[in-house]
Amino acid sequence: MQWKGIRGGTKEMINKYANTDRCSLSVKFSYIKTTINKNPKKSINGEYTIEIAIDKTKNYTPKITKEVLIIDGCGSYVYNTHPHTEELGSNSDSITCRCRTKMGQGKNSDIAFRNDTPILTQFLNRDDINESIKKFVTPFVSLLLHMRFFDLSPDAMRQPSFPGVVTLSDKGENLSSVIKYICEKSNEKQALLDWISELTPQDVMDFNFATDNLGKVIVDLIDKNGKSLSAYSASDGTLRFLGIVSALFSSDETMLYFFEEIENGIHPSRIKLLVELFEERCNQRGLQIILSSHSPLLLGYLNEEAKKNAYLIYYDDIEKSSNAKSILKLPQINNVLQNIDYAELFASGWFEDSIEFMKTQSEDSNE
Repeated sequence: MQWKGIRGGTKEMINKYANTDRCSLSVKFSYIKTTINKNPKKSINGEYTIEIAIDKTKNYTPKITKEVLIIDGCGSYVYNTHPHTEELGSNSDSITCRCRTKMGQGKNSDIAFRNDTPILTQFLNRDDINESIKKFVTPFVSLLLHMRFFDLSPDAMRQPSFPGVVTLSDKGENLSSVIKYICEKSNEKQALLDWISELTPQDVMDFNFATDNLGKVIVDLIDKNGKSLSAYSASDGTLRFLGIVSALFSSDETMLYFFEEIENGIHPSRIKLLVELFEERCNQRGLQIILSSHSPLLLGYLNEEAKKNAYLIYYDDIEKSSNAKSILKLPQINNVLQNIDYAELFASGWFEDSIEFMKTQSEDSNE
């Protein structure tokens, strides 16, 4: 269970202005657990928390200092390094946590795990953990495995790749192979072509796949006049479209996609279509898609449900850190939205003004 790093490193993992050597992350999740008779299906909820410390004296080496997994049906926790707020024990290379080793009543066990990697990644491989407990944890691990963080690179997508690869890489490598695989499924090829034709200036009618001496393939886009344009010569914007669409049409089991600054290289007139593509694939496959954007147009094209989940990311010069604020929790937002929409507010700078107003109010209340 590992993703390629997009940027950064352990040295800057902790904000340099923070008076601490550690950071933490908590995730609430939900999955469907099929019962023995497969009907009805049961919704399982849980929460996962992990805390990581950075040792500046040892070349900024990270280590786990706290980790807790809570899942409905497994008592108060599945495992917990601080079951009574006090740490059970740790040393230079291990950390101890209290594990629920069987269902129902019974004494739980204190088990040592390595502290250089999350307990979660070690838990399922331990023979001293009962299989009935692992069955609750496995779906959550699967959820994490089926998350993708894309940082698409046109240069990477221009490279030929071996046929048979069905998953697009984080940078967009294997693009030609993934498109070839999608085209081999007749029910998906036409839908892929329709979206590509809508999203790109070129009226794409078909794909062709040229093979080099190593057996690698490169995709060609064929227009209605029979003209061919290879991925080598396609524009950055066209390749980004191809990468996004191919990721959403690929046959892997990804459940959550993250795309950063989705509007990069994309003509403003195509942003509405891109939003429609996201909404369609979410509805058809039950996906969750997280986008970051500087585009007022994109915000304006979101449906009402998506707008409820929109957050403003801003830099707080007092706390010296980035923060997130639900747009619906900004001061007077409901009154303002009666006369002006999200896109206009974003373009006018109202969101930033609202944040500054909140800071002023906070400073006044502390005086």
